[in-house]
Amino acid sequence: MTPSIISHFETGSRKPSLHNFRQLADALDVTADYLIGRATDTLYRDLDRLTSDDRDIAESILKVLSDRAKNRKR
Repeated sequence: MTPSIISHFETGSRKPSLHNFRQLADALDVTADYLIGRATDTLYRDLDRLTSDDRDIAESILKVLSDRAKNRKR
């Protein structure tokens, strides 16, 4: 994609095709949901790069943090 095409997307004068939208997400290393504002963070974007053991560790850490947050709300 040329810089002028990207500029059109940024200013809202044009909307990207599905193909261009996917290319943008890939180039920015974010999800499509992130680009359209449905995901506010990129916490999970690199999850598929982890080994199975590392994913298990990450899941355990997130569970602990989630439980802590629930306890604070009580």
